[in-house]
Amino acid sequence: MIPGFDHSKTLGFASTEEGRKRATMFLWRKHHYIQSNVITLNLSLMLMGMAAFALHPDDIGDRLAHATAVLFGCVGLRSIVDSQLPQLDFDTILQTQMNLTIYLLGVIVVESAVLHFFHSRLGAINHAVVAFVDGGCSLLLLSAVAGCIVQTLILRSSHLRRKPL
Repeated sequence: MIPGFDHSKTLGFASTEEGRKRATMFLWRKHHYIQSNVITLNLSLMLMGMAAFALHPDDIGDRLAHATAVLFGCVGLRSIVDSQLPQLDFDTILQTQMNLTIYLLGVIVVESAVLHFFHSRLGAINHAVVAFVDGGCSLLLLSAVAGCIVQTLILRSSHLRRKPL
């Protein structure tokens, strides 16, 4: 028994226009588990990937090692979550958010490699340009991370305010 819940609305039957019967059932899902364990872990991995910008573009080995390790962690988390969810023909919001994390970490890996390439080819004269591009990319990706966090908070509040049918 759930306190404050009208159990008469959990199962209902209705007739359609064609004379068929339609059964409706209200199911509760535990979205707090997914929010606290999967989405929070996914966002923390995304923020850990942003730590790659703390390393200088000259330290390409350390920067790429960090970014790819976090990227493989996100891919592993996605495969574990996909094995626990039902197989659908479309991506859910959770899967879309996890894909966005993987794409952003892939962009960090590619940006680090391209920036190192230009930095090694252009030489020491253009350190300011390299720092500007690196800072701009980090701010752009950080705004995408903030967008994911806002999206998660909006979805959480909309699920909390949703009333049963």
